[in-house]
Amino acid sequence: MAAIVVVNSPAGTLTSDAPILLQAAEPLVINTPFAPWTLVPAAAGGQALVSLSSYQALRIFVGACRVGPASVDQAAAVAVSVWRVGIHDAAWSRILTEYKTSGYAAAPINTLRQSGTQLQSLAPANPASPHLMAAD
Repeated sequence: MAAIVVVNSPAGTLTSDAPILLQAAEPLVINTPFAPWTLVPAAAGGQALVSLSSYQALRIFVGACRVGPASVDQAAAVAVSVWRVGIHDAAWSRILTEYKTSGYAAAPINTLRQSGTQLQSLAPANPASPHLMAAD
């Protein structure tokens, strides 16, 4: 199994422009050079991080996600606008780890179109991982 993709974002309200933070050395980051990753200064002794606004992350990575099958997931999806959705770090970590495990970004992806094609052809090792659930 691929190493977990760690997502640690600043505390605060989940909004469309709130950043998600990943380690700059994460292979998924390195192999998606088309994404507008922004370098975040590392804290003393900390690892270098990059950020991506939530709306950018959604645009790039939500293509292979589906709303979970549980009725609570379906109800939550109906109650939320796609324009104002925010996803928690644990959900991003689960989704991006599944993508990585399934081979997404095993080699460099240079365009958004190439990313979308790659996501649509993924065969997730754990098909439930890219489900968006009410708790997300």
